[in-house]
Amino acid sequence: LDTRDGLSNSSVNDLFQDSKGVIWIGTAYGLNRYDGYRFHTFYSDPNDTTSLRNNYVDMIWEDIDGRLWLRQCMNYCIFDPKTESTVRNPSSELAKIGITGGIDRIYIDAQKNLWVKNYDDGLYCYNPKTKQKTLVKYGYDEDQFPKDFWFSSFAEYNGLLIVASSNGELMGIDGRKGRVIWKDYYMKRS
Repeated sequence: LDTRDGLSNSSVNDLFQDSKGVIWIGTAYGLNRYDGYRFHTFYSDPNDTTSLRNNYVDMIWEDIDGRLWLRQCMNYCIFDPKTESTVRNPSSELAKIGITGGIDRIYIDAQKNLWVKNYDDGLYCYNPKTKQKTLVKYGYDEDQFPKDFWFSSFAEYNGLLIVASSNGELMGIDGRKGRVIWKDYYMKRS
């Protein structure tokens, strides 16, 4: 499938299958929904505050309510497939669960836990099923991470969130306990 079939742009940044089986494609120009037969594309419209924040979509996650959290360059928004509308600034949604401050990174894991690294406090883990929130604070203790630790990628393993930094450090983080469980500097040293 490509632009001749209706894909908005051939530069594909992310493919995501939601809980209903629909394929979402984040491109350099638009968010595409593919239902197995045809594409429907969503764009930014400066005159419509319920449209996408901009047209570049590089990451897609689904929350427990079926909404899509999109990373658009250095910003985030929340797209609701039911209403086909967007919350351009997720800070208001995060404030409802007690997470405030400027958003650095967001990730939603396989259990639908919402992970939010902000600039002020550290890394929050919010479990939407139990409504529990934990915080891994910035710091230099073994169960913390330094404020300048920049997350370059995420993975999951054995119930832990695995984060890699831009300089090669790896950390395993337990969201239930709100602490760093282990750190590995092998790639950094190598």
